[in-house]
Amino acid sequence: CNSTKMHARACRAAHMFVMLVSTNGKGVARVTPTSPIAEFLKESSFHQYATDEFLEKFKELQYEEIDDLVKLDSEAPEGHYKHLAIPQADAAKIEGAAKRAVLEKFLASIPVVDSPKDTYTSLLSTILESKDIFYENPSDLDLLRDEEDVAKYTEELGLSELEMKTLSVYAENFEAKRILTKLLTTFEEDGNFPFKSKSVVLTNALIEAGIEELADFEEYEYDDIEPEGIISPEDFLKLQHDPRVVKAIAIANFKLEL
Repeated sequence: CNSTKMHARACRAAHMFVMLVSTNGKGVARVTPTSPIAEFLKESSFHQYATDEFLEKFKELQYEEIDDLVKLDSEAPEGHYKHLAIPQADAAKIEGAAKRAVLEKFLASIPVVDSPKDTYTSLLSTILESKDIFYENPSDLDLLRDEEDVAKYTEELGLSELEMKTLSVYAENFEAKRILTKLLTTFEEDGNFPFKSKSVVLTNALIEAGIEELADFEEYEYDDIEPEGIISPEDFLKLQHDPRVVKAIAIANFKLEL
């Protein structure tokens, strides 16, 4: 930029915009999406790990969402943090912050009916500090499966029978929602993300039909998904042919042959 033609501030802004923009191969510019992991690390005061160098390493391990940071394995001698060249102490702090953030988001997503608004969100510290409730991710909060300890958990959390059932149902579907939401929001076609805007509705419909893992797509057809017309035959076929789905199906079939 020539400072005589452009104000210094405007010049810097122009340079920043150019750095953020990439083309989709057809001469149409689009803004590069911000990495959720980078944003989280910055907000958690770990700016040193939000650099391009570290983000590339996270990508190699297929870390794309905050949920993935829970898998740093800070307590394992050869955990992922070793590959990332992150000190074990920092890995433990990042892992803890990620667990808290994921749980906070999960608890806020549970609908509340005829109960105080903070029925579930108020459980954040109780769950994280509990000596009886094992927690790594929200899937662990399907507490009704431990029939012998249900009464103990219910008392500790201060929930009614119905509230406990609601918590367990949402926890049971957590992993399926995470997997399917990621597939739908990141599916890319010609520089567009056709399923992103309707990912919530589609995710719920797929789970309702019985699809909980990517490999499950092999056993279903588009007309198994209700309500009728929520997904077209062409779109369902696109999802079935997504490389991640194809890989998951191949792995599942290989395991069956063993």
